[in-house]
Amino acid sequence: MNKIKLNPNNLNLRQLCYYYPCHQGIPDSEYDCRTCYCPFYQECSRLELTALGGYWHYYRDRSGVQRRVWACERCTILHHRSVFLRVQRWRQRGYTEEKILRILSRYMNKKGRA
Repeated sequence: MNKIKLNPNNLNLRQLCYYYPCHQGIPDSEYDCRTCYCPFYQECSRLELTALGGYWHYYRDRSGVQRRVWACERCTILHHRSVFLRVQRWRQRGYTEEKILRILSRYMNKKGRA
C-alpha cells in the first residue's frame, strides 16, 4: 500500500485523500489540508474549547464502561488557508498552544460560528 506524503504546499492532497472533504462549508480555494490530524487536539481537549466546535462525545466501550473522547469534527478553523498561515507565524513567534487556541476561540466567538 502506498502511503500519502503530506506536502508543505498542500498540492494534490485532496485528490488522494479518502476522507476529503472531512469538513463541510469551506470553499475549495481556502481549504487547507496541512493540519490533517490537528496539532492542537490534546491542548484543545484539555481546555475544553467548545467555541472552536469541539465537544465531549460519550460512549460505552465493549465492557459497558462509559468513556468520553474529545470530538472535533465540527472544528474547521485550521482548514482555512489564511488561518493556517497565521498560526504558523504565531508558532514561529513562540506563542504557546494555549495562547493560539485562546486567540482562535475569541475570533470564533466574535464571528458567531461556534
